[in-house]
Parts: sequence; C-alpha cells; structure tokens
Amino acid sequence: VQPQKKPHTENLAAIIEADRSLSDMFMVSQEILGKTISERDMETIYWFYSELKMSPEAILLLLEHCVSKGKTRMNYIEKVAVSWSEMGLINAENVALYIKNEEQKTGFLYSIRKIMGIADRSLSQIEEKYLIKWHDEMGMEEEMIALSYEYCIIQTAKLSFPYMDKIITRWAQEGIRTVADAEEDNRKFKKRSKTDGNAFGDNLYDHDDLEKLTRG
Repeated sequence: VQPQKKPHTENLAAIIEADRSLSDMFMVSQEILGKTISERDMETIYWFYSELKMSPEAILLLLEHCVSKGKTRMNYIEKVAVSWSEMGLINAENVALYIKNEEQKTGFLYSIRKIMGIADRSLSQIEEKYLIKWHDEMGMEEEMIALSYEYCIIQTAKLSFPYMDKIITRWAQEGIRTVADAEEDNRKFKKRSKTDGNAFGDNLYDHDDLEKLTRG
C-alpha cells in the first residue's frame, strides 16, 4: 500500500463534522499527540481511515503505540500504519492483540538477554531468530532457555547460540518441556556417558556426543 492522493482540508472538515466517530477520533488524537494537529497531519490520519480502512479505534491505538515509543512524527506513524494495514491490522481487536504479543516478545527477549549477561547490547538478527525459534516455534519457556545457557557455559565457558540450539532442539525432539525433566535427562546422559567410559564432568552434555544425538 502506497500513499495516494489525500483529501483537501476544506473538504475533510465537512466530512469530519458530519461523522461523530471521526470528530471524536481527531479530538482524542490531539490529546495523544500532545499538540494541535496540522492540516497536513489531519489529511494523513484521515487517509488511514479512508484508504487503509483502519477503524477510528485502531487509529487511536496506532497513535498511542507510536507515542509510547517516542515517535510522534507523522511520516513515521504513516509507515507503521501502512505496515499494519498490509498485515490486516485494521480493527481495534487485532491491533490490541498484536501490540500485546509484541510487548510480551520484547519482555521475553530482554529477560533472556539479562540472564545471558548481554542486556547492555542489542541482539543480532541471528541471535534473535534463535530465541524466537526456541520460544515461539518450539514452545520452550524462559527457564528452559536459561538452563540450556547454564549447560552451555559449564561445557564451553562461553555463550554459544548454536550449542544452546543443539540442546534445546534435542529437548523438543524428546518432548522435554520442564526443568525437572531436563535435569533428569542430563543425569541419564551423564550415567550413560560414564558407562561408555567417557567422563564429562558433573551434569554436562558433551559437545561431540550431543551432535551425534541431534543427528540421530
């Protein structure tokens, strides 16, 4: 969706005056943005309604979302509106659910970064893909990812997303979803390793054997 010709302000004023939901929307919009809306911004906001087919309630949620991020410039808000429209986020229910999911995702990513001791930097795209894969696709809770990190540090003495991925992928394949089950699996792994004549240390997954298990 690309911006199209927007209505002239003189025509827009009459349209807004004739529609209570639109007049209320513009009144609240000014409160959200904390300023008097310019004629050009008014045309853009109406374009969200007329061309992007966003409901007045969805538009207000859009403005609140952008302002919460410290973004009040209309060109930024317009880009978000276009993106949401392309995703089908045009009514209040869908927008509210999307915002809630995004907030939960952001909170999860920050929490994991703190556990890993990297809260002072942003995740790379590859790192974020790993975390989303583990959480969203594999359904692993935060404590399981934290445990895989613990095993990773004990075994490799450094943060390794690929190594953690091997552990978590194996857990997912084996249906291991709780810390208790993962720890029990680790004890069995250790016992089996000692029986085979390999000593890895306490409660560790050996890197080479783990690779064999994930390949098998």
